[in-house]
Amino acid sequence: MEPETLMPSNTEITFSVDVAAARAVVIGALEAEGYTLSPSTPGWSKATRGSMPLTLLLGGLAGKNFHVGFLVGERVDEQGRASFRIDRDLATGAVKGGAIGAVRTDKAYVSAVEAVAAAARRAGVLVEHRTIA
Repeated sequence: MEPETLMPSNTEITFSVDVAAARAVVIGALEAEGYTLSPSTPGWSKATRGSMPLTLLLGGLAGKNFHVGFLVGERVDEQGRASFRIDRDLATGAVKGGAIGAVRTDKAYVSAVEAVAAAARRAGVLVEHRTIA
């Protein structure tokens, strides 16, 4: 797999509504993708789906049960708009499932980011969807 074919590790989605309204859009989109969100550190939540025991046992062959997780952070940008950052660590997917795990993690991340952006677009609250370093 060529590294440049992988989606970047961080995406920021800016909304035209307050943090509470944007959070509802983000949570709804991620839950529809099968993720559970749990608080991590202040301003950040961990989004996970799949089974860690099955992933550790079967690696990348765990199929739909492959465990995937990433961080979702919220903030208010310079213009006072709600902004959510979705970060993932491709290395963790590779450790859990080798090359197959890295690909599964990448596909899950792309799908989650696209689901959040699409939900914001449908709700008419998407301002910007961008890759960040």
